Amino acid sequence: MASPETISNKIFISYSPQDAEWAERLRVHLKPLDRSLGIMLWEAPKIAYSRDWPKTMAESIRTSKVAIMLISADDLATTHLMEQDMTLILAVAERQELKVFPIIIRPSL
Repeated sequence: MASPETISNKIFISYSPQDAEWAERLRVHLKPLDRSLGIMLWEAPKIAYSRDWPKTMAESIRTSKVAIMLISADDLATTHLMEQDMTLILAVAERQELKVFPIIIRPSL
């Protein structure tokens, strides 16, 4: 569990690599917050894959204040997202340590 002292102005963005253009639009909309609050964006597809990748992903979720989930059929079809990232995002949110904003960007089930 992340303590209040370790939670920063991080925003974790979860999306499928096929939805990168939507993430780019989101970054444009978040730019004023970056200027006023100095936010840091962590994007799931941009976290470098390595042996420590699952640990890095988990830590970036746990230390974020906000998670924005760009939801599409491609996103929901990603096994890793559904089994690990989304589960952790919802678990951290349940403890009221993370605000989650799902944004449906394309039709999906």
